[in-house]
Amino acid sequence: DGGEDTLNFSATTTLGHMVNLTLISNPVNANLRIDWLAGVLIENLVGGSGNDTLTGNSVVNVFTGNAGNDTINGSATGDDRISETRDANFEIKDVTAVQALLTVNGSETDTLNNIHYVTLNGGASDNTFDASDFGSLAHATANFLGRGGDDTFIGGGYSGLLFIGAMNFTGGSGDDTYVFDMALRSVNIITEETLFSNNLHDTIIGAGGGLVNLTISDPQTPDIINYPNFTIQFTSAFSVEHTL
Repeated sequence: DGGEDTLNFSATTTLGHMVNLTLISNPVNANLRIDWLAGVLIENLVGGSGNDTLTGNSVVNVFTGNAGNDTINGSATGDDRISETRDANFEIKDVTAVQALLTVNGSETDTLNNIHYVTLNGGASDNTFDASDFGSLAHATANFLGRGGDDTFIGGGYSGLLFIGAMNFTGGSGDDTYVFDMALRSVNIITEETLFSNNLHDTIIGAGGGLVNLTISDPQTPDIINYPNFTIQFTSAFSVEHTL
């Protein structure tokens, strides 16, 4: 009908699901089969707590694997994305030019094929978001939202010459730490809250130390001579207090 449609299996906790949006008939698991009419396009898939295999179609798809060791297959066009919300630690890393692995709390691993856009939302605890090995896919974009807690964000980017990764960090409340490698080609945008009393010691590490101007909100290239493809920007001036 022109809207955005979602198949949501998050209520299932004991079985894995296999859903392919390019098919009109899906034997989802031992207890469920779903059919739809030819020409129907479903945009979004949400998995359950089992080991799911979720495959997209020709439109832009948003996947949420939830718990379990999931396999998520986007299209070769590279427009598909994942979104996960967990009070947990996340690590996203490239395996090949078209595949990445998302590890949650060191034990749960999702295999991401042709997924170039990643949104990861933390919780009230002190979460770590590690993208240090993510960014070799074309238009690779990571959106990290820390929410509560003293979170640690480790930025990524591309180590070659073809692409520039986009890293968007939202710290939320708490004293957050941002760790960078200026040798990686990346555009980094930091959004920090300024309204919380427990948000007075946000720190940047590895972005050039005193070369970073914390008092402006314009894009900066801290070391343009040695690292011309590393930029950093604050959505609000004076929102981060320290740079080392």
